[in-house]
Amino acid sequence: MLLTILSFLVLILSFASFAPQIRHVWWSKNARGILSIHLLFNLICSTEHVFFGFFYMVNSYHVPGVWSHSPINILDWVNLVQLTGVWVLFNVLFFLCLYFNPLSRLQKALIIAIYVYFLSIFLVPLIIDATTDIFCPPERPNCSIMDRDPLAFFEGFHNFYVMPITVTLLVLGFYKQAERPLLNLNITGLKLQTAIFVLSAVSWIVRLYFPWKMFLDQPWGPVPIYLVIPSWWQQVGFVAGYPHSKQLIGKQLYD
Repeated sequence: MLLTILSFLVLILSFASFAPQIRHVWWSKNARGILSIHLLFNLICSTEHVFFGFFYMVNSYHVPGVWSHSPINILDWVNLVQLTGVWVLFNVLFFLCLYFNPLSRLQKALIIAIYVYFLSIFLVPLIIDATTDIFCPPERPNCSIMDRDPLAFFEGFHNFYVMPITVTLLVLGFYKQAERPLLNLNITGLKLQTAIFVLSAVSWIVRLYFPWKMFLDQPWGPVPIYLVIPSWWQQVGFVAGYPHSKQLIGKQLYD
């Protein structure tokens, strides 16, 4: 219960942390200091997280033990609401900054097209999982959901294709943003958001469920921890690593 309460507080703080920057851009009608590509890459990562979280929530009764608990509890709903809310607020900030950014129409269209492309990557597996039997074994068409294997497909696609790309884009976006002067930015708001995102990153480590016992309580002995950690990172830990871009910007602000 204490973890749920603390998670709810982090949720509120995370939502509130966007307010200063959104308000600043809206009232100043100026987004010159905010690199659109940097926001785009942050938005892509946030999109990945919210749809990955939604996927696990939908399939939690059939593939329990990763990300969400079985049965789903209040903490799982708080986690999903935070991921969804942060994604929505990133969309607001992204399109607001893109609107006030002095880019050409072609550049803006290209940035939006990139976002739509990645959005489709995350949406398509969810739609396929919900509407078709493509995940059924070939010899058993129209099988029950218990016999399907969407998790392996979605995890494999995420781990070996999407996550390396999004992490690379996030790092590139940070360095591009860090090269620019901190003009037309709400510095106080960014400092507060950095501190809140650090707190959020730490909290994700204990908020998202991971089956440690499955790895450490094997009949033939525990799996070496150096093999467990990469699995944890691929399945849930990457969410905790995401706010590092905000932390790095915060380091630039405090230096």
